[in-house]
Amino acid sequence: MSDILRSWDKEVYGNLMKDRGDAIGANMSRQRIEYFREIMFAGTVEGDKEVNKLLETPESEALLTRGYFFWHGGKKVCFIQEYFSKEVNQVLSK
Repeated sequence: MSDILRSWDKEVYGNLMKDRGDAIGANMSRQRIEYFREIMFAGTVEGDKEVNKLLETPESEALLTRGYFFWHGGKKVCFIQEYFSKEVNQVLSK
């Protein structure tokens, strides 16, 4: 995984992030930047203490997760890893 994280282009990221106080998706949408997501993995993580604490879910609860790169202009912009609890999944599936 550490090789994956080292392979993104910091200069491209910096050029796209005009407002560093805002999320990357908001920055890219505001600038109407086209991008591609390359899914690296998706699955479940069993009982990740730190993530469960942040999501305020039981420590033993399995979480859905995915990790992907944003690509723009043939260069990797950044790597994003997302976690989803059962509650988040229920809201998103409505």
